[in-house]
This record gives sequence, C-alpha cells and structure tokens, in this order.
Amino acid sequence: MRRIAAMTGVTAMALSAGCEWLVTTPSLYGTVTVDVQQRNGAPVAGATLILYTGTRPMGYAETNAGGSHVFHDVPAGAYGVRVVAPLGYVRLEDLAGGPPSDVNDKLEIGTSLSAAAHFTLLKDGLGTVVAEVTQPDGTPVAQVPLTLYSATGPLRSAMTDGAGRFVFDSIPLGGYGVRIVPGAAYTDSGEPGIVVHDGIFVDEGSREVIRFQVAQCMGTLAVTVRDETGTGVPGSVLSVYSPSEVVLEARTGADGLYAFRNVSCGSYGVRVRPPVGWSVVDGRGTSFNDGLIVHRGTVTSTTLTAQVVSARATLRVRVMDETGAPVAGAHITLYTFDGTYRDVLTATDGQVLLDGIPTDRQYGVRVDPPSGYTVTAGRGSSFVDGLTFTDGQLLDVAFRVAHR
Repeated sequence: MRRIAAMTGVTAMALSAGCEWLVTTPSLYGTVTVDVQQRNGAPVAGATLILYTGTRPMGYAETNAGGSHVFHDVPAGAYGVRVVAPLGYVRLEDLAGGPPSDVNDKLEIGTSLSAAAHFTLLKDGLGTVVAEVTQPDGTPVAQVPLTLYSATGPLRSAMTDGAGRFVFDSIPLGGYGVRIVPGAAYTDSGEPGIVVHDGIFVDEGSREVIRFQVAQCMGTLAVTVRDETGTGVPGSVLSVYSPSEVVLEARTGADGLYAFRNVSCGSYGVRVRPPVGWSVVDGRGTSFNDGLIVHRGTVTSTTLTAQVVSARATLRVRVMDETGAPVAGAHITLYTFDGTYRDVLTATDGQVLLDGIPTDRQYGVRVDPPSGYTVTAGRGSSFVDGLTFTDGQLLDVAFRVAHR
C-alpha cells in the first residue's frame, strides 16, 4: 500500500526555501486491525472487509479463520471499514432496524500508528430463551403464565416451574419478546397486569436469559377501636375478612390500635368483638367496616366504636365436698368466648363472690379442686356454661368435689 511519489517542482522549491521538515520527517504508516465475531465471541471467517478513506477504497480483504484481518502500511489519515456478512450471517439491523452496525468510520492513523474496528454479526441457527421470575429477595415465583412472541404475534406459552423459570428452546434466528402475567398477588389496581421484556435477539447457539422481578403487592390495614370519648379500647378482637373468608385476626393494643402489616392488596372488611365490659352496636362504622382497599406500600385506616356496658351482675360460686362441707382453695375461673375473665380461689367458707360482671355476653365458670380432691370432668360437674345475666342479678352456682 505504501506509495512513493516523484519529487515535483513545487517540492523542490519548498526544499530550496528551507522547509526542512519535508526532508527530516518521514511519512507515517500504521495498521488497521479488524475483528468480526458472533455475539458469543466465536470468530466469523470469510467476512469481506473494505478499508476506505473518504469515498475511495484503499484495500479489500477477508477475515481469516480467527475472524480477523490486519491492514498493514496504512498512511496517516482518517479511515473507515465496512464489513459484508458472509452467507449464513446477518446484521443486527436486519432484524431490528436501527443505525448500521457494519461500518466504522471513526478510525485515525496519526500519533497512534494503529487503529482497530470490531464488528458483530448474527449467525442463522437455533438458540434458547430462558425466562426467570423472582421476587426482589430472589425467591422464585412458580406458575406464572408467560408467552414468547415475535413481531408476527405469540409463538409459545408456558408456566414457570418450581424454580420460577421456563426454557424456550430451538428458537430460530430472529427478534423476540417475553411477556408475563404476574397475577393478583403481584399487581395493584391501576398497575398493568402484564410485564413485557422485548428486544431479545436469538442466533445460533445463543442462550438469552431474561429475568423478571415482581414484588408482592402489600400494604398496611390499621384498625382503631375507640369509645364515645375517643379513648382507645384495648383487647378488642379484630377479624379481617375477604369476600370469602376471615384472613387475619388480632387484638388491639393499649392504645386501641392494631396495624395489620404485609396485607395483600385488595378489598377487605374488618369486624370487632370488644372485650368484656364493652359492647358495640351492630352496623357499619360501629361493629364492622367493609370496602377497605389496601394498595401497594400504603396505609389504609379505619375506626370502629365501642361503648362501656353499664349493666352489671354478680356471680356467687360455692364448692363443697361429698358431705356438703365447704372446700377452700378451689380454683374458680370465669370465662367467655374470648378467654379468661376472672381467676379466684374459694375462701375458707368455700365461696367466691364475683361482682361487677358486665351483662353483654354469655359466660362459663369452671372449678379446679385443690390438692386432695377430684372432680368428674363434664358440663354440670366441673363446669357450667351458657350463663347470662341481667342488670343487678345475683346468680348462684355450686360445685361438688370428692376426696381422693
């Protein structure tokens, strides 16, 4: 490629004028190295290369078995290289459109005596697309519907397996996309129900791994139970329900509040069962609230109202042995559906007096005899339930225990 021109009259005049650089500085020559590969780094042999400057070709060559060629003795200047794909190969833009990838016209031989150009071609053949669906912490998501599609429409549909993945194999050369339908557990209202990943290119031997990350749609449902004065009612039993079932239960804290965290997005209702000594008027806003929508990352709040039960009654419990003698130290438990309300021991006269009992619900009372005594287990012997009271009532219950 090196050319030596004869000295012209102009050159001679320049030399006689003392332009010493024309004599002391030799012309600069360098190399242009070209590599052509597949996306996986495999060399592409037999690709035609054209080295040019401006609009003038400067050299032609083909890549060798290693997918490369070096143009030697390239004079200083600006150059470009164009690659022509051999049979069985295509350019990326042949599938996806866009700017040309077969030209590099930004090469310069100057201070640096070498320049390099790199090209990537796609080889006609079969490849693989792997779709993986996980939560942000890496937990796989199984049974997610997914579809492989091209510009002409859907090609294959499948479900992720227990590892949250599916392999689409034997996919021909082309451009593709994968879409998934995460499902209600991962989608909030107003969010698209489909997640798409496109711009996937498959050529011979390629293995494209497409990763989807879906976060469970969760928010917080905060429920407060207050009395008529606005004071929180602790110990209230809250039941959160969906249209088909009760999904969560908890008790309010000392401030009358409980926050159900990590509740799946959706519509819910909540019902309250107040503690002993409190009652609620059945109705929306008092004993229950529904139509509560939980959104991703938000707090949905609601308040229910209870009132103090003013009507009170008294229960007297007596414990005797087989002879009718009083039994001291017997354990007496007064309980409701929600659990224990009072725990006391009989006095030396074998009796306890439980006063101030709210009349808003049914009760049960149970005896556990002291050491040295036994009692037959069963309704009417070791316990009595279904007890109801009226305001100001005194109710008597007696138990008989036997010496061991």
